[in-house]
Amino acid sequence: MSSRSPVVAWVLLAIALWLGLEILCLGPLRRVLWGSHIPVYLPRPLILAGWAVVLSAAVVLARRPAPPARFPARLRALRIVRGSRPLTALVTGAAAGLWFWLLRSRQDLLGDAVPLIRDLPHGLAHHPRQPLTQALQQGLYRWLSPLWSTGGDGGLAPHELAARTVALGSVLCGIAFVFLVRPFARELAAVAAPSAGEEREDGATSAWFAALLLTQGWTLLFYGYLENYTFVALALAAHATATLAWLRGRLGLWPSALLLATATALHVASVLALPAWLAVVAWRLARTARRGPVLRDLAVGLAFTAALGGWLQHRAGDYSWAGAVGRVLGLAREDQGGGQGLRYLLSLVHLNDWWNEQVLLGPISALALLVALLVWVLRRPTRPRIGLVYLWLAGASVAAAHFGISEPALGYARDWDLFAPSAILVTAAALATIGSLLAGPVRPRVLALLLLLSVWHTGTWIALNTSAERSAARFADLPLGLGRTEVVLGNWHLRRGRPQEAERWFRRALLRNPLNNNACALLAALRARAGDFDRASEWMERAVEIRPRKPEYRQRLVALYDEAQRPQDAVEALRDWLRLDPGSAERWWELARREHALGRPEQAREALTRARSLMLDRWQQGTRSAEDALRLGDLAAGVGDLDDARNWYRQARELDPGLSGLEERLRAVDAGS
Repeated sequence: MSSRSPVVAWVLLAIALWLGLEILCLGPLRRVLWGSHIPVYLPRPLILAGWAVVLSAAVVLARRPAPPARFPARLRALRIVRGSRPLTALVTGAAAGLWFWLLRSRQDLLGDAVPLIRDLPHGLAHHPRQPLTQALQQGLYRWLSPLWSTGGDGGLAPHELAARTVALGSVLCGIAFVFLVRPFARELAAVAAPSAGEEREDGATSAWFAALLLTQGWTLLFYGYLENYTFVALALAAHATATLAWLRGRLGLWPSALLLATATALHVASVLALPAWLAVVAWRLARTARRGPVLRDLAVGLAFTAALGGWLQHRAGDYSWAGAVGRVLGLAREDQGGGQGLRYLLSLVHLNDWWNEQVLLGPISALALLVALLVWVLRRPTRPRIGLVYLWLAGASVAAAHFGISEPALGYARDWDLFAPSAILVTAAALATIGSLLAGPVRPRVLALLLLLSVWHTGTWIALNTSAERSAARFADLPLGLGRTEVVLGNWHLRRGRPQEAERWFRRALLRNPLNNNACALLAALRARAGDFDRASEWMERAVEIRPRKPEYRQRLVALYDEAQRPQDAVEALRDWLRLDPGSAERWWELARREHALGRPEQAREALTRARSLMLDRWQQGTRSAEDALRLGDLAAGVGDLDDARNWYRQARELDPGLSGLEERLRAVDAGS
């Protein structure tokens, strides 16, 4: 293919269109083109200059008479990872860690950053969709938080410590990805090579691929990003690398199998990589006479998967890994955030959301894969290698799943990170396909143009995320709908000690969506802070009416009635809760205590009887503790059965002789009888 191939002109046109969409976001289209609008929130002179530089550089690269070869040679000279060069590896890792940390994200608006850093200090170590990731996050919090809590930053609040440990975990994964990216890129370059001889070329293509992998939008996960998706992104990249190496005969199958199981334990949505993997395993079994090594490695993978599943179940009681996979796949098809379901999926709004999502993920995303596949089908340059077929299957599975999600619960624009880890497989498929279509001097020119655009796109997003205020300005323009944007921004101002600004955003949320329960609950919290408990109770009543099955709202409503000194209302709220969910012994016990305080012994005795029955059921099912035995003794004493109370107190003493208050209760029972 000539160095003046029309493909260069097409790529140059694509870059011009990409920048044109960004320029359109200077106007009101910024709320529509939310995947392209990132640069407009940065300083205007800098961005105008940046657009001019990128477009000029693209024109220069497209018109150069010789391909730019120095860059890949220098990149190869870095020798990103060599086992025989430990000092080089150490310096590379330190430089990567410093890069990721200094440019880390300072915003906590996207994804589930706030719940994550809020719950880690309270010991949360399990998440049904991300069981292994949550365990790792809790471990990092326990191991690393003393670095800051006992040092010069000793005044950090628990959620701030959690934010730092999550960010550090993200950076550590980024360092690991830097070491992984070169072998990953080498396998992609081998897949893209038209002949076996070209696999052993000087490595320029793999160097370009490595640079492109490091500059896609999904790499923001490695920049101190506050979410649970960084670990699984690394695992999926390693799994794809190991699978490609196995298909080339450079590895056994078992590393690929173990990495796929690990990725699925990190996030159950990684099961999307399973169909492509099973397809190439079946192909290999059908094509080889020596099935023994493949079957042996499959057995190792199955044994590891079973052991990992057993460990996860042991950690979380009745947790079912397979059940979690089924639920997350079902969740993707159900009505979520907007409650529109199939109607949303078939709408232009969904198409726009999907387009913007792909733009955010980077220039080498599903959009590039679709174009490359279309060109490949039309041209059919060579017979595809099995590695390329594997990448097509994996990339197509992920891309189809991305498009098929009806609507993320937080909205597409806020839940962008949900798609980021698996997008690695899409990028890999697109790069290998593009590489297989290009040959000769045109290949480095096209890859250089794509790298230029990738550096610009991801660089502007990294720069934006380093500023919390600029990130909030961008978030205000995200079309999440249902008042979700306003609630998040109100909460953001609330956490920064700006209650008046927070209340303004919460009220705006209710103007957009009167059924936004989060806005009502947060307005209740604001009124409670101000000491207006009656008004706070009214807001919480409204939140309960909208979301009657949310236990946090019910519990908070009872507490607000207590603060407002309205004991009768507190009892009625507790009774309403029990009518909806009568299975809590603790709540029946609480009702009994309150009825007794109001001077209603019959109602108190009835509630005690219900509580005792539920506690006995729990005890007989094998869930036993000294605290439960103590509570059963209290319940028996409450209904006047002192002999039964004594028996329960003695069982509590057998389980925990030092239990607080136990001996006093035994003496009181003995005195009463």
